[in-house]
Amino acid sequence: MPTLSSNSKLAIYSSAFGLLVVLSLALSYFSLNNSSLLNDTLALLPQGNLGILTLFICLSLGTSIGLPRQVAAFSAGFMLDIATGTLLATVAAITGCIISLMVARWLLAAQVQKKYPQPLAKVADFFSHDTFTKILIIRILPAGSNLLTNILAGVAKVPLLPYLLGSALGFIPQMIIFSMMGNGIKLADQQQLLISVALFLIAAALSGYLYKKSPKAHQLTLRNK
Repeated sequence: MPTLSSNSKLAIYSSAFGLLVVLSLALSYFSLNNSSLLNDTLALLPQGNLGILTLFICLSLGTSIGLPRQVAAFSAGFMLDIATGTLLATVAAITGCIISLMVARWLLAAQVQKKYPQPLAKVADFFSHDTFTKILIIRILPAGSNLLTNILAGVAKVPLLPYLLGSALGFIPQMIIFSMMGNGIKLADQQQLLISVALFLIAAALSGYLYKKSPKAHQLTLRNK
């Protein structure tokens, strides 16, 4: 499978991050100057336990079909507080993982095995050892498709428990950052927003360092070429 060069990936990630920062700052400015409209919008959403349950179901289904975990965390932080938003978004993302992984395992595995036996064998072999550590590294990286990872893991029939535990722990840093960002925009707290952006930059830098230093991450890249 062809892959982008490191420079191309860096350009894509940088552009995506720049767009995210611009969008966040624009939304922050919008909320500061349109607080009544913001309150009216929040008033239309379900409140209390029903609202939390509705948000959880929407984020679980959304992440199961490709909604980025950062968007889920941002939405949960915006609707709730930072701690509750982080927890809800993480659990919803894990639920989404289970849904997409099981659908891939039950409905797609036989067809993929028939059409692409060798690539599937490589993926299965990669995840068969140190599943927890490998998926933890993959989830910590801010970029990448959760849906694609879940589908590959599902059709390869990876061990479920270490896969889900590694995913849960790997999700947490991004969930905290984007939940803080969403909450900062709701509260029109520019300081909190800037802190969340700074944390994202730090996390991205640490993720890049972890990727370079981790042979398991490079092994995944090489196997997908």
